[in-house]
Amino acid sequence: MTTKKIAILFIVFIFTLSNCCKKETTKDENSTTEAKIIEQAETTIEVLKPIAYAKRMAAEKVQLVDIRTQEEFNLEHIENADNINILDSTFTEKITKYNKDIPVYVYCTAGGKRSQDAAKILKNKGYNVVNLEGGLVEWTKKGHKSIKKTSD
Repeated sequence: MTTKKIAILFIVFIFTLSNCCKKETTKDENSTTEAKIIEQAETTIEVLKPIAYAKRMAAEKVQLVDIRTQEEFNLEHIENADNINILDSTFTEKITKYNKDIPVYVYCTAGGKRSQDAAKILKNKGYNVVNLEGGLVEWTKKGHKSIKKTSD
C-alpha cells in the first residue's frame, strides 16, 4: 500500500469515527434538553405584568401574599395582602393555611429572587401560583394602589 492510500484510509477512518461519536453526543444532548424541558414544565410559575395581575385579581378570587419582611410590609403593601416572610423559617408551615383550589398571587419588592423562591415552594406544595413581574416597584410605577405608612 502506498503512503497516499494509507493517508486516505486514515482520514476516512477518522471521519467515520468522528461522525459516530458526534451522533452519540447529539443523542445525549437531546435527552438532556428534553429532561430540562420536562423539569422546567413541572415547576413553571405564571408571571404577570402589573396590569394583567390587577385585572386577574379583580376578576377572580385570589389569595394575595406579600412575601417580604414585616418591616417592608408595614411601609407599603398591596391592599388586602397577607404578609408571610419568605425568609422566616416557618414559611412552609404558614402557607398551609391557603386553599390549594384558589390561586396564590405572590409579590416582593422587585419581583426578584424572594418572590421566585416563594412561588417555587408554593408550586412544589401543589398551589396554583402567580408572581408579579417587577414586584411592588412596578405595581406602583404603573399607577396601581398600595397602602403606604403615613408619617407618625
